Amino acid sequence: MLDKAAFISELSAQFTQIFQLSKTGKDNSTQRYRTQGFIQAGELMQLCSRDDVQHLMQSAHIAVFGCSVEQCQGSNASKARRQQALSDGNYEYFDEPAVSRQK
Repeated sequence: MLDKAAFISELSAQFTQIFQLSKTGKDNSTQRYRTQGFIQAGELMQLCSRDDVQHLMQSAHIAVFGCSVEQCQGSNASKARRQQALSDGNYEYFDEPAVSRQK
């Protein structure tokens, strides 16, 4: 039978693999679905809590991307606004200093 420490170690490895695939631009949907099932089983068997899962996911994300999930999502939103400004021809967007636009 799988103990809690082994479960947590495996889940951490799965999160790392998902984020590494994502970072390289490869499809990670199969691995994500497997990990979701693994998490559900772990919760059912009381090998992890939702807080444990969130902490492991954040740790793996920081290890792979160098920032938290929230920080990366903010960065992606900034990139989307920049791309939209370019496609709209809204060059006034670039009048604001880049440091200010990142927030």
